[in-house]
Parts: sequence; C-alpha cells; structure tokens
Amino acid sequence: MASLYGIGRYTGRLPYFDASNSKQMSYIQELTNIVPKMMEVIQIKSPPESWVKKYEFAHYDTGVYDHVEKFMDLDDKYIKVKGNWLQCYKFFNKFQDEIRELYTCGEEIMKNATKVGEKMFENDDSFRLCAHLRRGDFMEYNLLETREEFVGPALQYATEYIKHKLKKTNISIIFIGDDQNFMKTVANNLSPKHKITVLKTANRDADLCFGINYCEAMLETSSRSTFAWWISYLMKPDSPVFYNIVTHEPELPYGNQDFDVFPPHWIALRLVNGVVVRERKWWHQTNNRTPFVANRTLTEWKD
Repeated sequence: MASLYGIGRYTGRLPYFDASNSKQMSYIQELTNIVPKMMEVIQIKSPPESWVKKYEFAHYDTGVYDHVEKFMDLDDKYIKVKGNWLQCYKFFNKFQDEIRELYTCGEEIMKNATKVGEKMFENDDSFRLCAHLRRGDFMEYNLLETREEFVGPALQYATEYIKHKLKKTNISIIFIGDDQNFMKTVANNLSPKHKITVLKTANRDADLCFGINYCEAMLETSSRSTFAWWISYLMKPDSPVFYNIVTHEPELPYGNQDFDVFPPHWIALRLVNGVVVRERKWWHQTNNRTPFVANRTLTEWKD
C-alpha cells in the first residue's frame, strides 16, 4: 500500500485496489482495522478491462527499485502493474511523514497496545530497545531466521551504542516476535547480563502498534522480516535501527539489493567469530559487484 501511495503521489495518480481481485478484497476489513487512515486513501475500483493498461514494473526481484518516472507521461486512465511485491522504501520515502501519519494504528488495536505498554512501563523512564525475533516460516526457506548466536552479541553492540551515542544508561530490552518459547529461552540465557521482557499482547497487530509507539530503538535479528522493517520505519524519526546484514542462508551468490531495502542511516551488523561488528558497505561493494539497476523502458504486461 505504501508503495502504491508513494508512486501515486509522485505521478499525480490515485492508488486503488481491484475489486475483482478476491484476495485483495479479503484483506480490506483487516487493513481498515489496523490502518484506517490509509484505507481512506486507497480507492476500490472495478473498471472495465478495456480501460486498464497493464505494465511490467518492479518485477525483477523482491525489494528492487524501479524508476517511477516511467509513469509520468502516460495518458492511460487506469494503470495496473505486474510487480514483485514493491518492497522498496524508495517508492515512498519522499513522503515519509505522510506515510507515518497514514499508518497511525486503529483505535481498538491501539487500546490493547497502550494497555500493555502502560502496565509494562509504569513508573519506568528507561530507554526502550526492542528486538524483533523471527522464526516460523523462515526456517522452511533460505531466509535467515533469528539465531541465538546473533542475538546476544547484537544486543551488546546496540546497548553500547545507545550508552555512548545517546548517553542513555538505563535501558530496557523488549523482545517482539512469533515464537514465545524461543524468545523466553533466549531471554533466560542472556540473563542476568541483560534484563529482557518478552512482549505478549492480544495479537500480531497489537505487537506492531506497540513497537511503533513504544520502541525507541529497534534491533532486527531476522532482517528480511517485513514486520520488523515496518516497526523500524514507522518509529519516531531518528530512532536508531540495527539490523542483521545477512538476510539469507546461504548468502545469495548472485547479489543482494540491500541498498534498495534498508535506509542508509540504519546500522548494519555482521556476526564475525562470535562478535557483532558494524558493516559499512553494501553487498555489491563488499563483493566487488556491479549493482543491478532497472532500465527506464516501460514494457506492456502480456497475459
């Protein structure tokens, strides 16, 4: 949605969902509950097929940027794009303040997040460092899931950064994730060096809203998680974000468009011999490769 909105804002077009797409329509109520302001902007349309012009756009690989300028001079009233998730922040980053406002959490979900947050931080003015842990379906694919050997050293790096750069010495750590048992095990293993609270809200949506509104820094331990990415992006401006530079296992041999996925001011971390260090180069720089850049030709989408 954010990419559709950003492309629309850039080109002077309105974003819409296709009413004939049953899968898209099945998400409408859930999305309205989570981000009602955004759903006021997204239109629902069902134009005749003859009115719709279809183009291939951002179809190369997940997270790869394509040139929005391709749409600037088109006269077509309705445009449908065949893309690969449009998971690149550059499509909407120019409008970040608007995106942050449009992604304001819905009232009912925010009530649950606030209830948990107020109870957790009652009479507590500590700096809140959140760490997102992702296991689940990532363990079935080559996406790198959270691994315990990364979490401890990464937390050590993040807390030292916060102490020295932000001058915050009283730090609370909150685990957010999809595997309560794993998070509790990791938290126990890191005690007493780190005092960690495992977040438990009513549902995943409340987890998201808690993270956006209560976290003051974020550690993405499985950084291909879009859930963690969105918490990081929607937190207050200038909140530190740390992420695991390794996103796949094994690492992708053909390249990694990390510069299209992670904003440059986020802090990339790499585990080396049990110690986490800051990675200051993108994948293509480290591996001496030429990064992929989309061409500027717009191609019609043939069914």
